[in-house]
Amino acid sequence: PVKATEVPGPIKDLSMKDSTKTSVILQWSKPDYDGGSIITEYLIEKKLKDEQEWSIAGTSKACEYEVTKLKELSDVDFRVSSKNEKGQSDFSQIGPITVKDYIIPPEASLAGIPGGEISVRIGHNVHIELPYKGKPRPSVQWLKDSIPLKESEQIRFKKTENKVSLTIKNARKEDGG
Repeated sequence: PVKATEVPGPIKDLSMKDSTKTSVILQWSKPDYDGGSIITEYLIEKKLKDEQEWSIAGTSKACEYEVTKLKELSDVDFRVSSKNEKGQSDFSQIGPITVKDYIIPPEASLAGIPGGEISVRIGHNVHIELPYKGKPRPSVQWLKDSIPLKESEQIRFKKTENKVSLTIKNARKEDGG
């Protein structure tokens, strides 16, 4: 068996993926160099902004970890290192991060629709798909002339985690606008 010759390199691209009132989800990329042996786990540590001592927040085999049981509105520094059988890498650090529910304003992107208009021949089907984002997850409404559309045999809505779509079968003149 091949033995590890060195400790691994530091992790890369450490960032906050999400935050709630009591937790922070961190994500990162594997180190460029594993030290000649498989990375066995990542060590995550935390400390309050004004404290000197780091404490263990947890370990993870994946490049993501949710640090829980944090105090709302506290400012916390985090650091992550990679481990192999030879030892531990240098830490990569991020922070301070304020522990709170982050709000992302709702937004749907019309970038995929040049000029924001779609033309279709009468009798043909229309399919509009828009990427959207928001936290908490927004509700979606399709409007025509400021009146919400209702689903029917002819009109269908679909919503996934990051896209919404509207399909109109057999477009009629009165569907325009």
